[in-house]
Amino acid sequence: MIIDFHCHIFSPEIILNREKYLKLDPVFQSMYSYSQAKMVTVEELVLNMDKQNIEKSIIHNLHWESSQICRQTNDYIIQSVKNYRDRLEGFGAIPLDSPQDAIREIEYCAEHGLKGIGELRIPPHFLKNEQVLK
Repeated sequence: MIIDFHCHIFSPEIILNREKYLKLDPVFQSMYSYSQAKMVTVEELVLNMDKQNIEKSIIHNLHWESSQICRQTNDYIIQSVKNYRDRLEGFGAIPLDSPQDAIREIEYCAEHGLKGIGELRIPPHFLKNEQVLK
């Protein structure tokens, strides 16, 4: 069995409004501001899995600072896993700016069948000493 353990998918909403989301989130901006950085929907991922003979993929959310965007993108991953139960497993995201929101989102993801949280990236402004990143 061939498993792709680290894939990212995006809802059509995020793909169509990429510029909006680039302005809303510094981590997303750092990863997807380059116009050639490919973004795919779940349907495109599954088509590519079929072409490459990949039987299962583990889809990961990004780290989003906003609790609202975390929920929105977690919902897309949850629905994607439900639609492709035999092909996908999912990991959600949590906001790092609010421990209470993070706990709520972990519980929400677990209740809806996601297998874990990932990925986590700490934005530079969360660090007291930004020299660590250089």
